[in-house]
Amino acid sequence: MRAHLGIFAKLWNLLPMFSILMVLCLLNACTSEISDKEISADFTNYKKLFAETARLGLGTDLACYRKSGDTVTCNMPAAIETFRSLSRVTGVKSAYARNDIPQLGNAVYFVVAEYGFVTMSSYTKGLIYSQQELVPTVNSTDDKPESKYRFKKLEDHWYVFRMP
Repeated sequence: MRAHLGIFAKLWNLLPMFSILMVLCLLNACTSEISDKEISADFTNYKKLFAETARLGLGTDLACYRKSGDTVTCNMPAAIETFRSLSRVTGVKSAYARNDIPQLGNAVYFVVAEYGFVTMSSYTKGLIYSQQELVPTVNSTDDKPESKYRFKKLEDHWYVFRMP
């Protein structure tokens, strides 16, 4: 009898950790994914802000992040107010420039959402401005990914993206 109580006590001590893991799993599972349609609508409605941020960032090391509310961090002072306005009205979490992935060219990324855990299949979704044509293009990035990088073309140089 005493051995069974020892096992029960050990399991009882693990309960708080198990509860935290369950809550995290439920929060992740209950998070609805932002659709291509929603991202496209924000792009259409706030194209001027997206374009200005892309113009400021292209060919630079732009890195802007929203911490909370109107608090933003940006390594380019000229981009702070533009990014703050963009983030406020669209919910964009970050904007950064990259040119180190050859198939993506010189590009500015606008991260709208990040999904999953680091140890599980996680991915990022948002908008990208690229000076070159991106492939593979798909009709929707909302579907299960068939490739590592997926792009839905909105117009010249502008795409909805989904990537790891």
